Amino acid sequence: IEEGAFNGLDNLRKLHVSATGMKKITQGTFGSLMSLEFLDVSFNEIRHFDEESLACLPLLEVLHINNNSLTTVPLHALRKVKFLKELDLSANLISYVSSTAFANNSKLQKLLLHNNTIRLIHEDAFSQLKGLRALFLRGNPFQCDCQLNGFHAWLRNNQYLVNFNGHMYCMTPDKLTGRDLLELSSSDLKC
Repeated sequence: IEEGAFNGLDNLRKLHVSATGMKKITQGTFGSLMSLEFLDVSFNEIRHFDEESLACLPLLEVLHINNNSLTTVPLHALRKVKFLKELDLSANLISYVSSTAFANNSKLQKLLLHNNTIRLIHEDAFSQLKGLRALFLRGNPFQCDCQLNGFHAWLRNNQYLVNFNGHMYCMTPDKLTGRDLLELSSSDLKC
């Protein structure tokens, strides 16, 4: 999609550009869509979001980036969309969720991270998401050792967020392979 392709669509509120072969989102991709509330760029080949790529979308509430090729949470781009309520990052190649991944997205209510390659999640990754109502994490190959201890404690205190959406299984170490993360005690998570 060429820069400026959406010029003149100032009142557009919903945009689906899924399965278009898009590889990256730049600052000019959605530059004139100031009223946009819903954006779906799923089923593309997106690997990168420019830092300012979402800055021009101040009213964005729903963002679907699922089924792409992201290896990290595009945290710099996400910092610009402060009213985001739903974010779908499922079925990408994300392997780690940092403490600052969603730091400026305090209004998030639904976060989908299932079917990635997430092995570790920082214990504070979701701590600023006070309005979070649903968190999808199933289908990730969790590394169930001491590095996951902090997140495991948070998860046990917030089970209501994940209980309805399937199991979260350990991939490593071998002795815990196939075990449900929520069924483990903190003493099981050793290094």
